[in-house]
Amino acid sequence: MRFLIIVLLLLHSLAHLAALSQDMSTAAGVGWLMAALLFAGAAVLVFIRKAWWALGLPAVLVSQVLVILFWQDAKLGTVANLLIALAALLHWAQWRFQQETNREIQALLQADAGAEMIVTENMLQELPAPVQRWLQAIGLVGRRSIRSVHLRQHGWMKLKPEQKKWTEAVAEQYTTTAVPAFLWQARMKFLPFLHVSGRDLFQGGHGSMIIQLASLLPVARVSHNAKVDQSSLQRYLMELPWYPSAALQPYITWEGIDHTSAKATMTYNDVSGSATFLFSEAGELQEIHAWRYKDSDEQAVPMECVGAVREQKVMDGIRVPTKLDISWLLPQGPFTWYRLEISGLAYK
Repeated sequence: MRFLIIVLLLLHSLAHLAALSQDMSTAAGVGWLMAALLFAGAAVLVFIRKAWWALGLPAVLVSQVLVILFWQDAKLGTVANLLIALAALLHWAQWRFQQETNREIQALLQADAGAEMIVTENMLQELPAPVQRWLQAIGLVGRRSIRSVHLRQHGWMKLKPEQKKWTEAVAEQYTTTAVPAFLWQARMKFLPFLHVSGRDLFQGGHGSMIIQLASLLPVARVSHNAKVDQSSLQRYLMELPWYPSAALQPYITWEGIDHTSAKATMTYNDVSGSATFLFSEAGELQEIHAWRYKDSDEQAVPMECVGAVREQKVMDGIRVPTKLDISWLLPQGPFTWYRLEISGLAYK
């Protein structure tokens, strides 16, 4: 797609330069040259992955005025202008969506002012035995606590059990621990030249979700919903293995179940939820279970959600799950709706 846009911009730029060989006024010649330079500049910005719409849209405006003035000879230029305008508009929408998300990320990170500390074995003494073994096995003891984590995901998603094709997604997530919050943003392929942008936010004990087609047309926007608040809090709890020192935070309490499992309950700003963590004898995390809301409407009821760990690796000094399957346990059987792989992780 990026290559095609560059080619189209350059060809249209050359077409405007070629028009200068025709008899025309000085003012018209300046206009054709200006459009050619703007299209060429836009092509350079596409190549270096900058906001090319800032030159592309003015170029289309100048070009279309010229096309109208020289309609008999230049009317085919309207087709190229429409294609470039559409591509520029979609890129502008993506840029605007990202700018809004970046502001939310900065607000989230600035709100977390937790003090750093070194995790010691004494801090684990009050935890259930399987949780202690897990935190020791992953290498948390002896290192500083995690204030925030930035991770990158590559995922595959299905919306319905009967759906055959998986939708590919690329996502980033920022999470803080002293003040529990996360922001997850994703870009999913919808059609070869069309995408869906999504953003999930959990902050102040409340969750919200935005889904937009081509980062422009709203598909879903949910906030101020008690079921979304609770489901978002439980998602934070289920994702604890990516920021495991949060297991020591006062908003999480633990209850041992047996030798290889424990229940964590999180309460924050009057919202509460629980998740059950299952471990191997050696303390390796295997599964996480929580009863969450799959939907947010009035008819929605809690369903069991399972995160199954398929692979673990040491990233930034801690052993974390890097491949997981996320499933809903529906009455007709398990529905794995999201498979993800962590491609990058950095702690602060």
